[in-house]
Amino acid sequence: MKKILIIFAFISVIFLILLTPFFISKPGRIIDTFSRIFSLPSIVDQSIQLKKENDDLKNQLFALKSQYSFPIDQRYESARVFSLYPFNTKNRIYITAGTSQGISIGEPVMFSKTVLIGQVVSVASDSSEVITIYDPRFSLPVKIGKTGIDGLLTGGVSPSVGLIDKTKQVNPGDNIYSASKDVPYGLVIGLVKSVKEDSTGTFFNAQIDLPYVLSDVADVYIIKNADNTPR
Repeated sequence: MKKILIIFAFISVIFLILLTPFFISKPGRIIDTFSRIFSLPSIVDQSIQLKKENDDLKNQLFALKSQYSFPIDQRYESARVFSLYPFNTKNRIYITAGTSQGISIGEPVMFSKTVLIGQVVSVASDSSEVITIYDPRFSLPVKIGKTGIDGLLTGGVSPSVGLIDKTKQVNPGDNIYSASKDVPYGLVIGLVKSVKEDSTGTFFNAQIDLPYVLSDVADVYIIKNADNTPR
């Protein structure tokens, strides 16, 4: 019992020392280590935001090299993504914006301001349902690379681009971007991960390297009254 009391007293003294002005006011002290640990979530959020901005710059540069540019007059509404834990299905997500925020069915939902996740399929007052590219019913005409090779994005557990002309040269790392009349032209889907013949041997099929993990996406952008015209 005496040994336990001694240990408890020792821990109490250490704790009181850490809370003294000397440790609190001096940078680099132990108390700062604790502060940094508890601020890790904000650091992670900042890291994700920086990645989004970096990817957007790369995608805008790609668009310029491919002789089109993203419309600069798009209006965005930001929203948080509802948690469906432990039922984390990937084909649908639900977001904290609806008719009260001016959201409409069909509007594109974005990981960043250049990367497409899906489209709004139903709206309530302060929430919306979004179909993602992981849904087998999701499909979208796309183009690949700087030369704009045609393909068809097909959703599913592993989204892919099919119906690619076998006479065309498609390489890993090529950008895949939207070319549908239903969303703004040039929204990035991801990069070509690998290419192989489809089951019929008639076309190429490309697997997609996505710039996000859907289960980690905490917030999104919605393009309101989307302008679909390529520039």
